[in-house]
Amino acid sequence: MPNPTNPNAPSLIWDIFLYPTVAKRITGRNTVVDLAPKFRDPATHPAVAKVVILCDAGMAGDFWGPIVIERDNVVTVRDILFGIYEYYQTAMSEEEVQYVASLDPDNYTKMTDACYRRCEGTPALPGYVLRQGLKRVDCLGGKTTFHGIWVTMNPDSTWQMNLSLIGNRRRV
Repeated sequence: MPNPTNPNAPSLIWDIFLYPTVAKRITGRNTVVDLAPKFRDPATHPAVAKVVILCDAGMAGDFWGPIVIERDNVVTVRDILFGIYEYYQTAMSEEEVQYVASLDPDNYTKMTDACYRRCEGTPALPGYVLRQGLKRVDCLGGKTTFHGIWVTMNPDSTWQMNLSLIGNRRRV
């Protein structure tokens, strides 16, 4: 869920284009600590083996569908973060780039600008990252900061998670 003490501030400090191991959490006392010790914790209570996360695909709308994470036993915090990361790190095919670009005349420029910003902000070699091309994260219009996840109930008594992303406020 978004930060229960301040809904305008994320409870995690994490840009989703960065590897999840850099994520930090903000404690109830407003202390920033590593999230890694919580990675093995169940992501839900009660624990489940499958979660569906509806997410913002930015310029692409709902083109790619939800993030589905399924494990033999229990979905953990680590599974959720790495699932989000891998979903948005997926390289876009030429057909996907053309489709998103066709939705608005400015989309291609927005995606390439986002790609360059992502390459500049990565701890890896920017040239190496740039050669990997456009990724789903480049369709988010700058909204790459994790804001939270909340649960909604569906009419058929199933539930789903919803991912909230906000514009970059601070970097890890």
